[in-house]
Order: sequence, then C-alpha cells, then structure tokens
Amino acid sequence: MADLLLRAGNIIPVAKSTVQGDDVSPQQPLGTISFLNDAYGFRVLEYVHNISGAAALKGALLSRKADLAITDLVSGTTISVTDSGLTANTMQGQILYIDDNADSAGAAPEGESGIITSNTTTTINIDAARPFTVATAVSDDVRVVYSSAVVASADGDLTGIARGVVLANGGITNLQYGWIQRYGYCPDVTHKNNACVAGEPVVSDVSQVNAWGSDAVSLWVGQQVGTFTADNVHLYSPVLLNLWGFQYPHS
Repeated sequence: MADLLLRAGNIIPVAKSTVQGDDVSPQQPLGTISFLNDAYGFRVLEYVHNISGAAALKGALLSRKADLAITDLVSGTTISVTDSGLTANTMQGQILYIDDNADSAGAAPEGESGIITSNTTTTINIDAARPFTVATAVSDDVRVVYSSAVVASADGDLTGIARGVVLANGGITNLQYGWIQRYGYCPDVTHKNNACVAGEPVVSDVSQVNAWGSDAVSLWVGQQVGTFTADNVHLYSPVLLNLWGFQYPHS
C-alpha cells in the first residue's frame, strides 16, 4: 500500500517522520491529539499504546481496550494497589478508579482516581502527585480505565469503543506507541471482503471496517468513499473516519 499521508502539514506540529514512528517508549504524552492537514484534508490523530498482544498493521482499525475490573485487592497504599495475574507494562498513562471501599462502603477512597505510572504482574502504581486521600486496602475493588491503550477492533464495537486507524507504514509493534487517525479522509483503510456502496456507513470488524448492513448509528465508524467491491484484491479503500466528537456509549 502507498503512504497514508501526502504532502503533510500540521496545525499542531507532528512531522511525517513522527507520525510514522513505532516507539519503544512514549515520545509524547499518551492520548495526545494532533490536528493535521495534508492533500486529503483535515485529520485528527491520537498517540496511543498498542497492548493488543500483536502488531497493529498499517490501515487496521483499533479500539479502546475494555475496562479491567479487579476485585478483592490483596493490599494497597495511597499510591498503589496489589493483586495478581496482571499483564506487566500495559497500563502506563491509564486511569485507576476505586470502585468500592470494602470495609466502609461509600467512604474514601471510593470514587477517587489516579493516573497509572507503571505496573508489574502484581502491582499498579499511580502518580504520587495525585494520591488517593485514603490508602486502598485488602478486598477493595478497583478498575483500570484504558483511555489511550488500544487493541484490535472487533465486530460489533460501538462508535465510542472504536478508536482509529493505524498510520505508520510499519504498523505499531505490540507494547509500543504510535499514531492513529480518528477523523477525516484516510486513503487505505483495511476492509472486510464485502461490497460497500459509496456514501454508506462502515462499521467495526476484526482489525478492519465492514459494510454496515442494517447496523444502528451507534456502530458507525465512518463513511465509505467510492464503491468497495467484494472482488477488490487489495482489501482496502478510502474511508471518511468519524471517531471524534461522538456522543455514543463508551462500553
């Protein structure tokens, strides 16, 4: 496939070489938004963390990872929680929310949140600049909200879950960082091999878009540009993405 950008220029500076990055460590804050203009017009980009377990290929559709509910903590402090069976290095920059104070329902730190700075297979640490007002403790329930960490899209993902299309020519390696496009014309979006009429909506499928059929508006991720035929051997075509400014449920 050809480069997904053409004669790029930026409203908020993000160079073409930066957009093509597949970064081992984050080069800007996760969730950073860039407004970019190129020959295809205005686009909205987001800097994300790929935690899908596999490389995310150029043109693939990604979605926000579902919240992770963790029940009955082993222990905790004002800046950490401890449990078991976590996936290391997948939560940096995400939100840790306290669902339940087990020994005093409704009391602090229930309802509080912090930004995760790191995690191991047993411990999640939050930014000490915004600690919980009371230490978390054994049997408390917490939730990891993945605000800027992405996985492969799935059939049936709502508009509020679908996140955007990978821009980098080499994709984004698992556990690495890169840019996706959330809004605007994108020339080479990966398609399921189903016919799609010009101007009709497209919806999420597995790492790709698909014809909408009769799916409700809450599943639409964009609009087909030109007719996509079932015998298209390339399995990609332009889509006007509309995953920015939606008002549909996130989960």
